[in-house]
Amino acid sequence: LAIAERYVDAVYAERPDDRHVLLLAVNIAHDRMILADDERRRDEALAHARKTATLAERFLSAGLRDQKDLTDVLLCSTNVALAFTNMSQYEDAVRMLRRVLELDRIEGGPDADLRRSVALSLLANALRSQGNLPEAVTTIQEAREITERTTYTSAITRMSHRYGVLLREGMILRDLKEIDPDAPVDA
Repeated sequence: LAIAERYVDAVYAERPDDRHVLLLAVNIAHDRMILADDERRRDEALAHARKTATLAERFLSAGLRDQKDLTDVLLCSTNVALAFTNMSQYEDAVRMLRRVLELDRIEGGPDADLRRSVALSLLANALRSQGNLPEAVTTIQEAREITERTTYTSAITRMSHRYGVLLREGMILRDLKEIDPDAPVDA
């Protein structure tokens, strides 16, 4: 991937308006982030996450043309936001997830509800980590509402999708109860 990145970066420097090259650069930086994180090279993972975020924003700011490319970049952006959260870069995670949600709301497309509920769930978790429990609660409730109305292709898909949302909701409600044992908790 390092060799591919050098090649694509060189081509991108020569052709900065080429969306195909930019999309490749986003995906390569994203994949390098995942590999560095998996190998516990935190500084390198964070550098690749920041590069992916910058390239994704360039791609998204250039105008939306192809639904598949948009979906691909939104998925990469969501993964980067998760990595930011895992590396305690909560402001970056929140900013990136709000951008994903903004674009997903405008563009929609297939699986928009699935993407939206995942992004909302991750946003709620980042907000919880920042200590913003009131917004975390309303955000996770919105994510849960989406999962409850979504039609899934199988029980396994439904379970795997809802697991993350329900887990994060439980963590948020636990934190809320720790702060205020008398707080009403609707789960």
